[in-house]
Amino acid sequence: MTSTTHQCEQLKDPTAHAEMIAITSASNTLSNWRLTDCELYVTKEPCPMCAGAIMNSRISYVGFGVYDEQSGCCGSLYQLCREPRFNHQSVVQGGLLEDECMEFLDQFFQKKRK
Repeated sequence: MTSTTHQCEQLKDPTAHAEMIAITSASNTLSNWRLTDCELYVTKEPCPMCAGAIMNSRISYVGFGVYDEQSGCCGSLYQLCREPRFNHQSVVQGGLLEDECMEFLDQFFQKKRK
């Protein structure tokens, strides 16, 4: 996993979240901004910016491990990816391998604090 914090700091770019990097990479690889047949799997629930990019790129499925009660926008605070007023909705499933994802995040931040 590439840490969002790590990439934002390393690249000096507040938009360098893992989801954004993955969407850009997939769009470049497929030569298409519409990712209608693509699925996205991430460790932590996407934030508002990433949820917006998911909707704009028309990703069909989003799976994530850990819910984010502070800034999650795929179920915790908001459910942007399932909002019926938008012209596209993604199927969203949270809690995938939740214990493993939480352990991974805990270990990452313990190392970062040292």
